Amino acid sequence: MLRVSDLNAWQGRSQVLHGVSLDVAAGEIVCLLGRNGAGRSSTLQAIMGQLRAEGSIHYQGRQLLGLKPFEIARRGLAYVPEARSVFADLSVEDNLLLGAPVGRRAQRWRVADMYELFEALGQRRQVAAGLLSGGEQQMLSLCRALMGNPGLMLVDEPTEGLAPAMVERISAFLAHLRSLGMALLLVEQKLDMALDISDRVVLLGHGRVVHAGTPQTLRAQAGLMREWLMVPEWPGPV
Repeated sequence: MLRVSDLNAWQGRSQVLHGVSLDVAAGEIVCLLGRNGAGRSSTLQAIMGQLRAEGSIHYQGRQLLGLKPFEIARRGLAYVPEARSVFADLSVEDNLLLGAPVGRRAQRWRVADMYELFEALGQRRQVAAGLLSGGEQQMLSLCRALMGNPGLMLVDEPTEGLAPAMVERISAFLAHLRSLGMALLLVEQKLDMALDISDRVVLLGHGRVVHAGTPQTLRAQAGLMREWLMVPEWPGPV
């Protein structure tokens, strides 16, 4: 469904991605792993046309590189940024309606479906989004993206700062989307959750792919995980 080949990207004058290649199939969750600054979020932004990039990004056989973000969204990609970016002054329901396709595009998902997926949103449908808890705002951001009928969702740190119970709900939601045939490219800092939910993982270091495979193969390589994922221990005063 998605195939990224030899992707280079820049934040201003600084090159942040160096020859990144990955693919995501329908009904699959692929998780981008790495320390902060490894290039995970930059990969999502480059795919969505938000960074200057070179290489190849194909979605359903069509080149995305060079398209504007709104054109990429119309091709069937949805992006849920780490910042959530809800419209704080608008109600929950108005936020959801803003995610719906415009014109004659077929709409698979309805507002009522979102309330079934996350009952709390239905209970607060007329509440301003800025008054929701962090977990509720994350649910709203995910559901608003889903309203656009994407075939692929790019989700950046959906559980950041959330309580364990909400982390479980978000994880179950993403797994449910996979069961419906959705493709997901996920950035997730919580390693156990990421490895449990993913079909495959891509480990980034300094903007490069340093490992790609199944969660099981990564778990079996303690040295690789220690080098590229674990935070080094402070040696203490000398």
